Amino acid sequence: MTRPSTLAILASALFATSAVCAQQPQKFQFTASIWEYKSLCDFQDPVSTPFNVMLPQGYISTTVTGCMDIEKEYGHATAIRVLAKNAGAAGETFQIESLQEVHLRLSDGRTLTPIAIRWPWNSSFSNRPIFQFYTKLNGNWRIQIPAGAEINLVFLFKEAPKGASVQIGSMAPVTIR
Repeated sequence: MTRPSTLAILASALFATSAVCAQQPQKFQFTASIWEYKSLCDFQDPVSTPFNVMLPQGYISTTVTGCMDIEKEYGHATAIRVLAKNAGAAGETFQIESLQEVHLRLSDGRTLTPIAIRWPWNSSFSNRPIFQFYTKLNGNWRIQIPAGAEINLVFLFKEAPKGASVQIGSMAPVTIR
């Protein structure tokens, strides 16, 4: 009787695992839409349920840019609201490593990265989140969303018409409605 090789066992285990994973429903549901605003300095953020951000233990890098500076350089940038809903029965996590991994694909084939992400940061003075425009974001930010919860991520792009698609990392592209 011959014994299967280690490689054969690993290959069959990998095949079995990938077949099971392919049948599991997607935990996150993403939608994208244009978020209207009058001025970046009076920006009305969409409502989000509470979520947790886990930052890496080592190096992270962010740059916050003021609303007037962004408006001066880009004019009235298009705000895209990406709604992430956790449709699973437990808390789930996805990550954003940098703004460079967020892509907007236009109908003419061009690909754009965002100018900024609108991001909450807890204030030690008021015990409530303060939203700022981050124009640089590096360091593998992991976002954990509780079961059934929805959060909004708002990205600013130079242009972003309806019908274009936005993609964060390896998630499936989502058409802007």
